[in-house]
Amino acid sequence: MKISTLQRELFVSNGMTHMGYRAESLEDLISSYSMPGSEVLSGEFLAQVNDMMAYIPKKLPVVMEISGAEFTPREQELIRETVRENFRLRLAAERQRTRRLLLKALWLLVSTVLSTILLYLGQNAEFALSQLAYLPFWFFGYRLLTCMVLDLLPQLKKEELSGRIAVMKLFFSGCRPVNEVTEEKRAALLREIEATPVDRPGPEHIRRIRQRHLTDEEGHICIRARVRGTEDILSRSGVAGYELLNDGLREYIFRAAAYLPRKAKLRVTICGPRLTPQERTAAETAMHTAFALKEEENRNAMADSRMRICSFTALAILCLVLMSLGETLTLKGLREFITMMFWFFADYLVEYVLIEYTGLLAERVRCRALRTAEIGFAEETH
Repeated sequence: MKISTLQRELFVSNGMTHMGYRAESLEDLISSYSMPGSEVLSGEFLAQVNDMMAYIPKKLPVVMEISGAEFTPREQELIRETVRENFRLRLAAERQRTRRLLLKALWLLVSTVLSTILLYLGQNAEFALSQLAYLPFWFFGYRLLTCMVLDLLPQLKKEELSGRIAVMKLFFSGCRPVNEVTEEKRAALLREIEATPVDRPGPEHIRRIRQRHLTDEEGHICIRARVRGTEDILSRSGVAGYELLNDGLREYIFRAAAYLPRKAKLRVTICGPRLTPQERTAAETAMHTAFALKEEENRNAMADSRMRICSFTALAILCLVLMSLGETLTLKGLREFITMMFWFFADYLVEYVLIEYTGLLAERVRCRALRTAEIGFAEETH
């Protein structure tokens, strides 16, 4: 295994991928908006892990050192469980993307096989027909190759890396960070990593997470956020009459909404100190505005996608009509060019429907649930 000098200097220590993160408090790791029992990672911690993932060497076990604050054993276990659960959910999302790419590759493989059969049957036909049979064969073969090399293989590597991150081990060095793992610690971590299988979270795992994070005491689908005051709800950039939602709260709600079930009647509950009627009205306005803007963004993306799908469909039909003219196309090479363009438009049409539009439809359900959500406030008692 070849490891670059930069990777070795930054990440490799005693035969392991060693990442570091300095946390001065629990909120540097776990979002301050999290409710007890349904904790999620902070956006800053996730962003740093995302930045480091691109440079992690292959096949080496991953450990992360948390330095800075001294965490109690209970807090350490809470951090470990939250990190494990959040990154296993990410692994499940990567598996879904891999499944969609496999579906695309299967479509291209079937088309390549059919075009190969067409090419074999056209060998004994007239010269023009045999030349036409070469076009779909080379076109689908090329698309299959690019899909496998440029899309599927990188996605499989990304899924494998997400699996390693999902089982990475955390150790806490407190206020005196350790640059290198001792041999004893290294051996213990390696034994623990080898004994931990890379589980493949599926729909049942997602349902358990949804039950834990998105269900309130009454059994309703609910996104709950804990705040310390209006500064955690409203952005400082807003003005009276046009309040804006705090970036951290908006990110927290949208991340939680990614796991909403379909056709769910949603509640968004803000837990914290008692708010005045004016503050509640401003908070509701800011949340409704943020949810409406998110739905409008999704609506515009779907409109653009539908326009592309309709354009590709119309162009594919036009190519079929021109192909049906047969011998009337006397210009040399014109029939071959039209046939090639038909397969080009048909391939991109299937790709947009399978990959892009289905993802936008799933996001539309979440955006609609947020827009129609019932917003409530609960006073948090200590």
